[in-house]
Amino acid sequence: MKLTILSLILALVPVALIAQENSTQQYTPDGHPILTLQQCIKMAVECNSNFLRSQADSTSAEIQLASAKNSFLPQLNAQMGQSFSFGRAKDERGVIINHSAANTDFGVGLSYTLFSGLRRLYSMNEAKSSLLASEQTLLETKDKISLDIIGMYYQVLMQEDMLRISEFNLAQTEFHLNYTKAMVEGGKWALSKQLELESQLANEKLTLIDSRNDLFLTRLNLALNVDYGSPDSLAIVNPDIDKMVALAYSKLYPVETVYNYAMNNRAGVKAAENNLQIAKLGIRAASSGFIPTLSFNAGYSTSYFYPFEKSQQQFISDFSTQLKHNGRYFLGFTLSIPLFDAMETPNAIRQAKVKYTLAEIHSKDVREALYRQVVTAQANATSASKKIAAATESAQIAKESLKMTEAAFEAGRATPLELEQARNRSLIAEMQLVRAKYDFVYKVAILEHYMGVTDVQ
Repeated sequence: MKLTILSLILALVPVALIAQENSTQQYTPDGHPILTLQQCIKMAVECNSNFLRSQADSTSAEIQLASAKNSFLPQLNAQMGQSFSFGRAKDERGVIINHSAANTDFGVGLSYTLFSGLRRLYSMNEAKSSLLASEQTLLETKDKISLDIIGMYYQVLMQEDMLRISEFNLAQTEFHLNYTKAMVEGGKWALSKQLELESQLANEKLTLIDSRNDLFLTRLNLALNVDYGSPDSLAIVNPDIDKMVALAYSKLYPVETVYNYAMNNRAGVKAAENNLQIAKLGIRAASSGFIPTLSFNAGYSTSYFYPFEKSQQQFISDFSTQLKHNGRYFLGFTLSIPLFDAMETPNAIRQAKVKYTLAEIHSKDVREALYRQVVTAQANATSASKKIAAATESAQIAKESLKMTEAAFEAGRATPLELEQARNRSLIAEMQLVRAKYDFVYKVAILEHYMGVTDVQ
């Protein structure tokens, strides 16, 4: 009974964990999951063709390493041959006489390379470095996908916020238009004010259509990259941008800190170092062509002889007797000393040295590019943080100016044109503030990316 209860508990544990995980997932009223940034990154990685290619390359490198290790194993082969000789052939004693006969040979052979001039060892180490390089390339591909998705994710959030600002601005214009209509109908204001506001409202509706289309295209791009399906049903978590900005201020790492960490941990740098090691091992492997090789062979063979002439058939033994009498065991060693291989080894060494030079150049380019990227990311993040303060001040001033203009307009002291200009200034300033906030958060996310932070929120 106790065993049954324990088994039931163990069976329910995975179900409980799955239920707990699903309980944290949020859904839209239509039942579509609301995706977090990490979920978007995971989905994008799983369906990205470049990542799948890198996975295939990594698997291929694993197979190459296994083949290099297996080259240290002996080879065992079984052989069977059938030959027919007409006119002159060997008899069962091996003497060639005037007759026709058939020969059947059986054999099992073992061959093992005792020393290959260190070529197998270098090949195995090269395969190990190739596997490490392919794994680092896989991580680098994942990093690039993550950065792309982070940019798309924040772009969607920014455009959604801007769309809400535009919709609010349109609602305010409709409110003032209704107010103006009432004043015109009461004979207090001229009809021209109403016509100006109606023209302004039409322009704002056109702008709103463009904004919605831009948002749709951005959502479409994100949906395609995460293999979600319809962009209309795509829903993502909308975090508090002000909290994200406040958190981002604490993550403006110094350039030296970011660069030193990136140099020691970035997948691209490690891949370049592994490729340099591969090229160095390639030179050693090519040089091993000058070194002698030693191999060992062992086996067993036997044969069956059958003459076609009836006069000879009476002198031969039966099948089993011949196999027993003709059987032999053999052992042998072979030493191969390279004397001249038509300059194949010297040319292979020269070619390997060229590859090593190219690998050195590539490694140097990777380090320099990384430094530029880190400095640029830190400078962009710092500049974006300063833009927030300026954009905040500009938005506050524009908002106060708009309030004063609205009050003057309702009192009849401001024209619709002045109201439109004040609202446009406020709208532009507010959108610039939103853009500055998301730009800052994104630039800090890039900086964190070089610091190895993958859990971006």
